[in-house]
Amino acid sequence: KVRSLSQFETKGIEIYQRNLMASASRALAISYPTIEKLVGSELLQSLSNQFLLEFPKTNHDWAHWGREFSAWLSTHPIADDLPYLVDCALLDWVIHRNFSVDLLSAEHQSLQLLQSEPLDNLRLVLNPTLTVIHSKHPIVDIYLAHQQSSNHPDQIEPDLTIAAEKISNGEGDTALIVKHDWHSMVFSLKPEWRHWLNLDESSG
Repeated sequence: KVRSLSQFETKGIEIYQRNLMASASRALAISYPTIEKLVGSELLQSLSNQFLLEFPKTNHDWAHWGREFSAWLSTHPIADDLPYLVDCALLDWVIHRNFSVDLLSAEHQSLQLLQSEPLDNLRLVLNPTLTVIHSKHPIVDIYLAHQQSSNHPDQIEPDLTIAAEKISNGEGDTALIVKHDWHSMVFSLKPEWRHWLNLDESSG
């Protein structure tokens, strides 16, 4: 059976597109594991296909693709039904990004500057892996519930009881993320800690 060159080209393009979309879906599942568990792999693949059309891959490494996913989700209709997805995605990305950020050791000698320099001339330089996310949603509870589920294979579904109660009460979280050894640690900041850090009330 004789086939035209255009038939081969069309088939090749279709294979390439399928492989590209499959790779994109896998990349988002790795970068955004909490989102995958919240929406399921099938819906994440659909979101990935849509996202890829607006934000094509420009780096050879898929690990660097997907930074805009949280902001993109905020404009997607799914955020109307599941508004906490946006900040959950932001938390996932910060943790994913921290894998490639080098840890810096504390320079204890710099504390001597407190005795020799005016305080107005000094600035506190925090660990570059430290990030604070203020959210109207209990993103720390959602994240930790899924982490606990992942660490216990016998627990099929994450226990989202606390998160659901907080969502019902309109309670949010101020999440602090910092890299320790090779993993990121996630904490929910108490109100007095938020004031100490002089955080504003804007989200993200």
